[in-house]
Amino acid sequence: MTENNPPTNPPTNLPTSEKLACALEEAGCPAPMVQAARDGYYDDFKSPLATPQIQLAADLTDLGKDELVERVKDGEFDSSEEESAAWFEEEGKHLLPPELAALISGKDPEQEV
Repeated sequence: MTENNPPTNPPTNLPTSEKLACALEEAGCPAPMVQAARDGYYDDFKSPLATPQIQLAADLTDLGKDELVERVKDGEFDSSEEESAAWFEEEGKHLLPPELAALISGKDPEQEV
């Protein structure tokens, strides 16, 4: 990339938290907010918040970043199906009764017992 070329969109294989961080950087959001996004503060599964997307929209509204707020509302920065499945396999299935976790994972519950 040369100085005269505009920034390119991030690759699609990036984690959602990184895609968000790139969008925040491009929109001129404060560096601490960008870093928080990279660290998973606004991530559906990594965040300590119960409703990280609502907080993200509120924070962007406070900054006057209405276009980004609309992108959040449109689900552009929601975690991917792959991220959701990874979270379930790492953490979520342990919160369910074994029979239900097996069914959701697509495994035979009889073999899991």
